[in-house]
Amino acid sequence: MKSNKKASITMQIIIVLIVVVFTSALILFLIKTDIISPKEQSDVDVLNSQFLYARESGELKVNFIKTCEQVTNNFECINEKSDFIFGDEIHFLLAIESPAYNGKINLVENYEVKNPNKQLILAADPKDNYYFEKEVITPIDYIYFNDFVTINSGEDGEYVATFMVKNEQLGKEIGASISFNIKSLDLDYNEI
Repeated sequence: MKSNKKASITMQIIIVLIVVVFTSALILFLIKTDIISPKEQSDVDVLNSQFLYARESGELKVNFIKTCEQVTNNFECINEKSDFIFGDEIHFLLAIESPAYNGKINLVENYEVKNPNKQLILAADPKDNYYFEKEVITPIDYIYFNDFVTINSGEDGEYVATFMVKNEQLGKEIGASISFNIKSLDLDYNEI
């Protein structure tokens, strides 16, 4: 009688497993043939690996932001200044200190500019993000960004550029701002 019960339980387990496998195969077939479609998921990490210490270690820091007349290929600021005229190219040099994760640094950078009335005149559109990736052997490295903007017209006064830098590997984000002045070109028509 005992072996009959064991055989019966074993047979029930096998039947349940067959039903589960068959149901899973049927669902996958229906999804593949587009008869049913799964709901779109958000950008939430399924494993939610935020608990890992390495992912949270280190800080993202802005070492400096400069406004320059020009920036060389070696990230040297030529003629650092804060006063510009409408139509000038305003170059930004940004130095970021970032921790590495698994021997790599991956950063995403973008910026926005506001006029003297605090109105947004240049929006940080995600499609314009600048992506940076570098393999490193040190736990922390310095990354330089060079960007520029030309503002052809507007109100004279103080403008503010705000930079957003994100290290998605570490789940870290930082923002930093710099102000600069733009004025109209003063023409003295008596000299002409």
